[in-house]
Amino acid sequence: IKPLFGELPKEIHGVEFLVKDIEDDADLAKRFGIRSIPTMVITKDDQLEEVMINPVDYEQMKQAINLLKD
Repeated sequence: IKPLFGELPKEIHGVEFLVKDIEDDADLAKRFGIRSIPTMVITKDDQLEEVMINPVDYEQMKQAINLLKD
């Protein structure tokens, strides 16, 4: 997911992208109910909007972010 996720900020502006290792941040994993790796969590205004488990389709990831961006 890191290579795909690394490309998203180049195409989508006005969004903050963070990569976290949940093994180092168990509280974050618990907060979002993450049980599988990799997981992409999309939040808006500190509210959980979408969880994508094992996202591998770049266009699907981009579309999910763009839908919530505005």
